[in-house]
Amino acid sequence: MKKDDYLNVYNKCCSFWENRKQAKERAKLGFCGRDVWEIDTWFLHIMPRMIERLRDHHFGFPTILTEEYYELNKENISLSKNDFCNHVYYNDYENLYNEADKWCNNRWIEILNKMVFLFDECNDEKCTMKNEYYEEYLKIRKDFDKKYGYSGEKLRTQEELKSDKKTGNLTNHSMSELPEYKNILEKYFEKEGEIDKYKTKCKKEALKMFIKYFDNLWD
Repeated sequence: MKKDDYLNVYNKCCSFWENRKQAKERAKLGFCGRDVWEIDTWFLHIMPRMIERLRDHHFGFPTILTEEYYELNKENISLSKNDFCNHVYYNDYENLYNEADKWCNNRWIEILNKMVFLFDECNDEKCTMKNEYYEEYLKIRKDFDKKYGYSGEKLRTQEELKSDKKTGNLTNHSMSELPEYKNILEKYFEKEGEIDKYKTKCKKEALKMFIKYFDNLWD
């Protein structure tokens, strides 16, 4: 299964019978246990692709866009908002309505594109904001593991070793305790914080749009 192929129930990590079970659940319920384990991740992989499909194959647009067009152009329209939005005099103003429909259709595509972009920006795999310190972080992580062990076991003091032996617990040490890694770690995690804030902002904006146009996501 491709990393981002959430429509596919086949997973090499699962047995034939487990994959078959998931496929049956999808056929019967419309979702499977694997989808439920990560609803948030599933949503961010599938919803933008569904919106893209709507964008590419839609036939209409929300009526609120006709209202938006009227408000932007009402000084040049000799009809009331009610008459215009309800196409009362369509035959008499066909050219005007054709122009309005064209604008509304382009506006709808613009809205759907923005929703796709914002939802994708919340996705770790697709987000355009990257951590430029990622490679350096991996490098010092590898260096730390090699010098001090994955959990920093080589940094344990004699007192900690005695305590671990007595309690059965293991004392862990991390890179943050060592000055040699401090500079990269601070830059890396500061950037990660910025990315998280950006993703949260995109998520809020995307869901706000999703709610606003929820009743219009059909064709």
